[in-house]
Amino acid sequence: MGKNINKSIDKKHKHSKTYVISILAFLVVVTVSIGLISMHFKMKEIKTSNLEDYYEDTEFLNDIHKDSYVLYKNVLEQQQGKSLTFGEVYLKSDAKNNNDKVADILNNSLESWQEKFNNKFKSLNYLVLDKDGNIIKTNTDNNLKTLTDINKKNDNDIEKLKNIYNWYMVVNFNSYGDIAVTNVYGADEYQVRNRFSEFSMERFFRNEINDKSVKFNQIENVTFVYAIPKE
Repeated sequence: MGKNINKSIDKKHKHSKTYVISILAFLVVVTVSIGLISMHFKMKEIKTSNLEDYYEDTEFLNDIHKDSYVLYKNVLEQQQGKSLTFGEVYLKSDAKNNNDKVADILNNSLESWQEKFNNKFKSLNYLVLDKDGNIIKTNTDNNLKTLTDINKKNDNDIEKLKNIYNWYMVVNFNSYGDIAVTNVYGADEYQVRNRFSEFSMERFFRNEINDKSVKFNQIENVTFVYAIPKE
């Protein structure tokens, strides 16, 4: 009878031990799962933060600004129905006619901007509007024009765009070539506006073209919408 009691005790002990192990295993799984979920959200926050830093970066915004010069030349070619050089578009007539070296420097530099635009920014969506809000040029079917509508909120359309894009911005060049940056998403608008507006032809070519008499034509009477998709 004593042996039977001992066997019963051993059996209960084994069951108890198995139960404890099961609980410990369950707790380990739960702890690991919580850790993984926590890490996922932390990585997501880091990724989002890194994207915002990138979209506020001066070099990135300078590249976007250069893209505007590339697209504006394309728009003028489309409107005039003929090919143009960058020198013909951006050099004022005196510099264009009297200084071939300046024209060569400008053409070579902006052709490299165009190559970078074609290769590095393949995923960049853009829309170009004239001063009356008519679409001149675009490479997307997404309704980016709604971002320029200051009279309507278009909440549903904008929410759709936020689901599609990590970042977008609207840039208007008025009749004097003055820049207004609005409706920035995915980055701090104040930072983007200031850094984007710092770039100019004069500053960029200051060292290469050491001639204060050289004047540049500005981009005028157009609005650009730029956007980078999530995928």
